[in-house]
Amino acid sequence: MDLSKACEQEILGLHRFFEAWFNAGFADEDRGFRRFTDVMAPGFVIVSPRGVATALSELGRELRQAYGAWKHDGDDPWTIQVEDVKLRHQHGDVALLTYVEKQHARGHDTARLSTVLMERHDPTPNGVRWLHVHETWTPGGAPSGA
Repeated sequence: MDLSKACEQEILGLHRFFEAWFNAGFADEDRGFRRFTDVMAPGFVIVSPRGVATALSELGRELRQAYGAWKHDGDDPWTIQVEDVKLRHQHGDVALLTYVEKQHARGHDTARLSTVLMERHDPTPNGVRWLHVHETWTPGGAPSGA
């Protein structure tokens, strides 16, 4: 598969995982969590919109503890929408992309622009893995108080 297309499919797929994870959508929590761990490079780091860099080991612990954190029985579930995925640069088996991630949670909407560095890695579901992410709030997209 074309690297750009593989990266886009992975971005969409991982965000579907996040949506299911935070809404307690896995019958087998350990197996479900592997959807996350299997696509992360060992040195993965994410920089949050607030400027905090988090390594994979800490992110994995935090994510594991947050299983079902947004489960809601009412009409207002936590959702994620990914838009405007664009390839910005490709060099061999490494690609830099941007995308907009919109979240809706309990009546509140946020939006962030994310830049992601990915590399081809055949054993993963979409043939790529995540190396680095840097997120920033879009104008008007930050939660109140951020």
